[in-house]
Amino acid sequence: MSYQETVKRISELSKEIEEVKQKKAEATIRARDGEAFLNNLAEEFKKSVLEGGETGIKKIESETMKVTTNLKRDRALLEALDPELVRLQAELDGMIRERDRIFSELAKKWINKAIKDYDQSVESLRLATNRLTACAGLLREAGALPFYLEAVGETVASILPSIKIPKIQNFDIGAYREGRFVYVSEQLKETVKREITEGK
Repeated sequence: MSYQETVKRISELSKEIEEVKQKKAEATIRARDGEAFLNNLAEEFKKSVLEGGETGIKKIESETMKVTTNLKRDRALLEALDPELVRLQAELDGMIRERDRIFSELAKKWINKAIKDYDQSVESLRLATNRLTACAGLLREAGALPFYLEAVGETVASILPSIKIPKIQNFDIGAYREGRFVYVSEQLKETVKREITEGK
């Protein structure tokens, strides 16, 4: 079952539960009103018997039978709705657990991909930082460092070589605290110099 299917089933079950609760509330009201009406009919029956009105007695007996039948039905419905409500609630609880389990699995996959994307971005950022630092070194050697400082700003230029952005996978706190993440090799300096001179 997919996440969307569980969400859909949860919505259906919630609607069914509300419908059963509504039926139960309506049957409870009808049963209460039916009992009260039966009590009233019983009092009217006593009066009719005392007065000896055969027509009134038959009418009350007929009405009593009709109300009693409806009351039996409502009581039977109430008895049937309770286990149905328990069943639906159990299924809903199970479906919520299943939805949450599926969501957790999907989130785990998403997090793993997000970590991979993040680490790739960190690697790209480190390479870009190293390249900028290599350019600063080349410009310093050529006596043209002010061009670099003007382009990146003096504050950024002062912190760029010491910037630390950790990767998540295989993170080592000791290496993070002690290490430098900006590393300019001679090969990188030559690559940057070639790109500058070739106009890339």
